[in-house]
Amino acid sequence: MEEALDAAESYGLMVNIGYYMNPDLSAYTASNIESWKNKLLSRVHKYKSHRALLMWTLGNEVEANAANSSEMSIYFSAVNELALAIHEEDPNHPVSCALSSASSDKIASVIADAPDLDILSINSYGGISAVRNNLVSSGWTKPYIISEFGPDGTWGLPSSRIKTWGSSGSAIIEETSGQKASVYQDRWTSYIAANAANGCLGGFAFLWDPQKNGDVRSWYSLFTKDGFTTEAVDAMQYCWTGSWPAHRAPSIADRSKLVLNEMTASSSPITLSAGLAYTARVVATSPSGQNLRFKWFYYLKDAVDPDGYIADGITVSNQSGTYRSGTDDYLSEVSVTAPSTPGIYYLFVYAIDDTNRKVATASLPFCVE
Repeated sequence: MEEALDAAESYGLMVNIGYYMNPDLSAYTASNIESWKNKLLSRVHKYKSHRALLMWTLGNEVEANAANSSEMSIYFSAVNELALAIHEEDPNHPVSCALSSASSDKIASVIADAPDLDILSINSYGGISAVRNNLVSSGWTKPYIISEFGPDGTWGLPSSRIKTWGSSGSAIIEETSGQKASVYQDRWTSYIAANAANGCLGGFAFLWDPQKNGDVRSWYSLFTKDGFTTEAVDAMQYCWTGSWPAHRAPSIADRSKLVLNEMTASSSPITLSAGLAYTARVVATSPSGQNLRFKWFYYLKDAVDPDGYIADGITVSNQSGTYRSGTDDYLSEVSVTAPSTPGIYYLFVYAIDDTNRKVATASLPFCVE
């Protein structure tokens, strides 16, 4: 932790230090809470004077495990006891608790059982537009932050974002990096910055690290696993500073720009025959004028590499695209041979600016029969 704090300070950043709270609410006995408190206070004592410390946050979405209002009360009462202990040891930094949503029952329990929290943290994706009104209608009057935001979660997608192949199963449709960048920018502008005068202190874009969990391992990552940044990083720089970077990331504007067998992710479910060759193409834009290299690959749904990141799978091609004269566009077209093993696969393409270490991404699911 100290190394992370020192690194943050060197970059002019500050850190919201989280404290793990047990998701098993049956473990919230008096003796356990006392033991957690002692461990927490040891950490607070050690880091409370570090100049990179911004605040303390107790737990992350633990309340989502509560089966009823009684369990919710048990959890938030424990949070309040720990918050009081932090205040006594460190009166100079605020204390928060991160919730999985701003539903009225949760806010009511926080107000009743954890009155000593200074700030409320809400993780919100597709429901971010309702957070402010929910807090107000539930009676929350203190500051709040959006502690996680980004593209809509994989758990509540509309039917148009789910493709089904009968008994073979289904797959969800990911947004391109261009679409994701627009989402990050809009949600910051419309629901975080727009509520600065209404108690919203800011937000944390999710995820500043290659993703290691979830249904699609590229769903939230702002970086590839080799450290290349996506368009969303540029968008957040603009949101925070008012200026775009000098060299913008490549862009794949939307799902219509990636085509397999003359079909897109928004078409009917794509079915290929094992062993046959099909044409895939993508159009990407290079706003910075850099030449783009393209990497195509596909992998069996749910496959991940041993390191936990998105599977490299089977590489289709790794090449430069064709520049379209008079535009910023590049066209990359490859032949994809459907694998011999039946199942649902994801086809991915990266449009890579090696000079500036930036990348655009797009994917679509297909089924092999």
